Amino acid sequence: MASATVIAGNDQMLIEILLRLPIKSLIKFKSVSKNWHVLISSPYFSQLHTLRHQLHLPNTPPYLLLRASPSRFFYFNPEVNTFLPYDFPFSSPKLLRSCNGLLLLKCSSPETAVEDYLIYNPITRQSRKIVLYSDEKNAGTTVLGLSLAFDPSESPYYKVVCLRTTEYSMYSYQIEVYDSQTCTWNRWGDFMLPYDTKFCNGVYWKNCIHWIRPTGELFHFNLQYGTLEKRTGALPGSIRAYVAGSETFLRESNGHLHMMLLLSEAKFLSVWEMRMDKHGWFLKYSVDLNTIPATFAVISGQAVSVLDIIRGECENDSTLVFHFSGKIMGYWFYTKSFDVFVDLRTDEFYQPGSLQFGCSDAYQFIETLAPV
Repeated sequence: MASATVIAGNDQMLIEILLRLPIKSLIKFKSVSKNWHVLISSPYFSQLHTLRHQLHLPNTPPYLLLRASPSRFFYFNPEVNTFLPYDFPFSSPKLLRSCNGLLLLKCSSPETAVEDYLIYNPITRQSRKIVLYSDEKNAGTTVLGLSLAFDPSESPYYKVVCLRTTEYSMYSYQIEVYDSQTCTWNRWGDFMLPYDTKFCNGVYWKNCIHWIRPTGELFHFNLQYGTLEKRTGALPGSIRAYVAGSETFLRESNGHLHMMLLLSEAKFLSVWEMRMDKHGWFLKYSVDLNTIPATFAVISGQAVSVLDIIRGECENDSTLVFHFSGKIMGYWFYTKSFDVFVDLRTDEFYQPGSLQFGCSDAYQFIETLAPV
């Protein structure tokens, strides 16, 4: 009992012990005392815990939130094949972006039609309302997309990037950045971008928000300098040959940025990875989904939806998560093998021949104590 009293009264000793525990245990231990609650909830402890688990402990595979309808979600853990309904504690939530454990939501009230933007931590269930930037310069403009930037290994703070139209031209856009450290918005100058850029699907990687066009052209906004650049020369001819007729989308996983090109009719997927110096792509993986063994009872000609790519610490652990009607499946790049994660055919929302989830309906998240 005396030893327990000494530990409880020594914050530094207590921190060293708590840092070794998994996040779900720490959430429970918040209720032990007011001091423990304050300590575990502090940004200082959150940062220490994140750094310790990222640098010294094995990488924990991410989970996926899958959107079956605008306000209906499922929690999916590919490691243990857990597939459960997931309910947000908000009215009419729309999941916009996910980044390293934090979610960006848009929620609306059926009674007032007022739309609120929230940052939400699904592990701690904490949320913060974000009020969009407003002044005379953006009156009458339209928000085209919001993105979330958060890297807990670098900072306990996050940023929200809002891209909207200007009054001057259909090709001119303005960017505003919210910083959770100061709780303020900064507005950056007007930028020219092609109108078909996928503004609502911005992906955070290496302190930049990346947007892609259907042509495969990539643009990134540097959060440190407030500059927008086109990745000129990043598309070799080998990629251009794939782009025509492909579904093109970006994914980030475990510190890697991927461009995924799906030839839907041919059911052929190529995964390109951006070099760490941001100067060009290289072909990382290719998958012929026509080679799925007949034992999995996937009907020839069915539509396919590529949900996500999960990069492990080593190549043996890297997996493609994809979806045919009634099944969520995995493909292991290293062994070139397939397996079924979840059979959806007994779920009430299953409709034979129809996809339950689209390519934009999967959101990776990891466990984090990060405050919002």
